[in-house]
Amino acid sequence: MEKIPITPKGHSALETELKLLKSEERPAIIRAIAEAREHGDLSENAEYHSAREKQSFIEGRIKELEAILSLVDVIDPQSLSGSIKFGATVTVVDEDTDEEKTWQIVGEHEANIEKGLLNKKANQSRTLTSNRLMTSFKSVPVVGEIAAGAPLLAEENKIGEISVPQEKFNNNLFALKINGDSMVDAGIYHEDIVVIDKGIEPKNGDIGAFMINETEATVKFLDSISGKRYLIPANKNYENQEVSSNIQPIGKVVSLFRDI
Repeated sequence: MEKIPITPKGHSALETELKLLKSEERPAIIRAIAEAREHGDLSENAEYHSAREKQSFIEGRIKELEAILSLVDVIDPQSLSGSIKFGATVTVVDEDTDEEKTWQIVGEHEANIEKGLLNKKANQSRTLTSNRLMTSFKSVPVVGEIAAGAPLLAEENKIGEISVPQEKFNNNLFALKINGDSMVDAGIYHEDIVVIDKGIEPKNGDIGAFMINETEATVKFLDSISGKRYLIPANKNYENQEVSSNIQPIGKVVSLFRDI
């Protein structure tokens, strides 16, 4: 089976993540499920279903990391020759804006666009000439903050931008910065950035962004309980909020970015 190239730093990050999932996240979610079971009828127990969803994610990620680590080929960039190589740092020029960015060419499983880590298998890395890169990324504006906790005023003032692959870009995308901890059990943390597609209305089971009273916004699960629709947090310290006429969907959360 083909080996997976990775830098020493990337290898260490994956090992650390696996250790954290096994030693802390897995035991914690088992306890959360046990506690949720004590609350009664599981068919209407949002905390239980949220915990089971998180457990599924954790176990899937553990298996994925174990498979990756069994195949990694740790490569020290200093041991390689040539200017454009695995681990090399290059300057990226956006041909539309002439904006320059610095990128490092790394393996698939440590690539992170927001941190300037570019997948060596991506089409972009094959077009490197000298220190210029023909990019196929598009910018999505980060227009403000959105609450994962108590609803927060969503002021649509641009505070930054993130880059997404062109094939995933459309004009309905925008991003908001998370403020709060009500979605931590769904893997959404304070200061994460969520990408929202305002062209997709959230359905039951989706994580969406919602406007409250036309001035406040929040991100939550949308689901039905006993025939009524609720905004459901992924943190037992917060309560469900019934959807009424003063709550309108903004769009579906389609991606998440995090500084590590």
